Amino acid sequence: MVKEISSLNGINKNEIKTRTSRIWLDEEGIVRIVKLLGVEETLEDAERNIAAVIKVSGDKKRPIFIDGSLLKSITRKARMYYAKNIPKLARAIAPLIKSTFSRVLVSFLTGYIKRVENANVPIKSFKTEKLALDWLKEYLD
Repeated sequence: MVKEISSLNGINKNEIKTRTSRIWLDEEGIVRIVKLLGVEETLEDAERNIAAVIKVSGDKKRPIFIDGSLLKSITRKARMYYAKNIPKLARAIAPLIKSTFSRVLVSFLTGYIKRVENANVPIKSFKTEKLALDWLKEYLD
């Protein structure tokens, strides 16, 4: 069960800022998740972030862009929570890879989603935001 977001303290009306992330629906209809600098993400953070994705997406499956390049660490429970819940919300997932840490994390999540969750969600990692967003546009309604 996802936790409710008690206060929406986003920078604008379309953005939700949690302890670890900025999450918003861009003008194209792509959900963007950008991790904040140096955060250590826990299960509670993951639950709040998923609740924020649900809120900004209007309970509709959408393409999701994830930039976790500034993330310091993420607990195993948080990784598992994301792997189980992100596929339920996404039409496609495009994580940005800028470091060895993000490459390992994306590899884990992709493998888990495909093998354990049997999710049929396209996932492709990118080295630039522009390439990721261009690819995600193929999955807009």
